[in-house]
Amino acid sequence: MGRIYSFLKKLIYKDKSVATKSNPEVDDSQDNKNPEMKIPSYSDLTIYGYPADSVDFDNIFPWANNSTSIPNVTIGDTLYLWCVSRNCDPLPKYLRKNYVTDIQKSFKDLLGNGLITDRRKITDKGSAFLKDNWQYIELHKTGWVTPSEKEQRVKKFYKTYDYLIDFWESSGDTETANEIRKEKAEDLKQDEFIKTIEKAEQFSKSGKISESNSLLLPIRNSTNQSVRIYKRLAINYRKSKLYSDEVKIIEEFINDQQPKYGGTAWLDYFEPRLKRAKELERKSLSKK
Repeated sequence: MGRIYSFLKKLIYKDKSVATKSNPEVDDSQDNKNPEMKIPSYSDLTIYGYPADSVDFDNIFPWANNSTSIPNVTIGDTLYLWCVSRNCDPLPKYLRKNYVTDIQKSFKDLLGNGLITDRRKITDKGSAFLKDNWQYIELHKTGWVTPSEKEQRVKKFYKTYDYLIDFWESSGDTETANEIRKEKAEDLKQDEFIKTIEKAEQFSKSGKISESNSLLLPIRNSTNQSVRIYKRLAINYRKSKLYSDEVKIIEEFINDQQPKYGGTAWLDYFEPRLKRAKELERKSLSKK
């Protein structure tokens, strides 16, 4: 059932390589068992309003050159401006891959509209523009799947689970049907965790840091979203100037959670942040 589970899980998320296949193959063992089984087709799935099968995550997005609140500043330019505001050096690979074909032109357009300086620094006007167009940054972070599209994918996701359960039960294979039921129950549990995380993120963004932490701390090691939780906790502690707590939570992630991902995954985010948190912690303690 491996490929089927992979397909089901990817329906919700942004991995277009699986999510846009209307009839994903099942593995050979299942196909031999029952060659007439076919996963329902989901050719109507969309990403940011575009047919999912027209979106190539390895190339420029079809909406990258759409206009924003300033007509000659594109969505791609907006992502470039966001990178400038974060002092990205070098520029992230996704910028050229998905958003901007000509960096020099994008630079000139941002400069000409007074959004950046000739030294690639964001201006006050640029900061205000970014705030007004922040929805594009949020969509970038979620893989451009809008809330309504995500809801549609969730419905299809569980509809396919139910289809598979019914199929295997009607075929007399109750063992496989029960395995799928367990998978469905686990995914429903993870969905509840995600809703809690999203609520905590909204608390954080509205300045309700303690409320956010109270939701995240108890579940930080209970979900497959641990990276997302630890990132938000680190942000919350930095906002609260609780640098010692930030150091502890990052070290906890690196020691307890990071090894589960293997290799150097996520260290490029957490190690620089840990270094800075320790610097801020020392400065804070020296003032006391």
